Amino acid sequence: MRGRFQSVTVIAVFTVLSLLVAPLAYLGAAGLALVTLRHGGREALVVGAAAMLGTGVLATLALGSFVPALAVALSLWLPVTLLALVLRATGSQALVMLLAGALSALVVVLLHLFLESPAQWWRQALEEVLAPALGRQGVSMDPQALDNIAALMTGLVAVASMTGQLLSLWLGRWWQSVLYKPGGFGEEFRALRLPRALTVATLVLVGIAMAAPGEFGRFAGELAIIGLALFVFQGLAVVHALVKQRGASMGWLFGTYVLLLVMGAPATIALGAAGMADTWIDFRRKGLQD
Repeated sequence: MRGRFQSVTVIAVFTVLSLLVAPLAYLGAAGLALVTLRHGGREALVVGAAAMLGTGVLATLALGSFVPALAVALSLWLPVTLLALVLRATGSQALVMLLAGALSALVVVLLHLFLESPAQWWRQALEEVLAPALGRQGVSMDPQALDNIAALMTGLVAVASMTGQLLSLWLGRWWQSVLYKPGGFGEEFRALRLPRALTVATLVLVGIAMAAPGEFGRFAGELAIIGLALFVFQGLAVVHALVKQRGASMGWLFGTYVLLLVMGAPATIALGAAGMADTWIDFRRKGLQD
């Protein structure tokens, strides 16, 4: 916020360093999100273009090629900037999340349009990358396990991309809150509430994925994973809100995140289901009444 040079430097440096430590890319994108949220699209365009140039120069000097750094920048900066512009204009976290989900769903649709079988494409890619790496460790890859992983890859990559975009946006929003409205981001996140129509659509997609055979069933399942991922965030918002309302120990939040890390898919599905249930039951309102 001190000036364009500082903004460009932070964004470019973190983006180049992300080629060595991948999560640092989110810090660079969060810097651009902060600029967008505070100053709008025109300033974001100027800073983003300058940061793109700086990223290319630094990557060429450090790695001999600007292509990887620019690929990271374009795949993350553009959607994060779009999400930040929508959040700046509307102030609606729910609308921003729906847009992020729609962008991820578009990626899934495009993959199915341009690839006859995304799962088969992923299988070939995994065979080329994963199998040799395991072979060097003296481990053989079970073909069935490879098929199972490949069938999930499109949905998982779409969700991972969406999650990275949202985390970058929220980090930028939190920085803005710390600087100009302490506690504002927390209030926004705890009030997060997705529409009931998304709950219905997600459950319908789950049903289609379970009933429909072949590629169409996988396609529905990939879209359902995106919907469920969005409700995981609503589930987290409910947990944060209830802890705040009841003045409970922060250990409850710590335990929730540890549970997600340790139990993985079962805990994630349970939290997503709680988020979907909240669209009908409204646990936060009931918590206030209690």
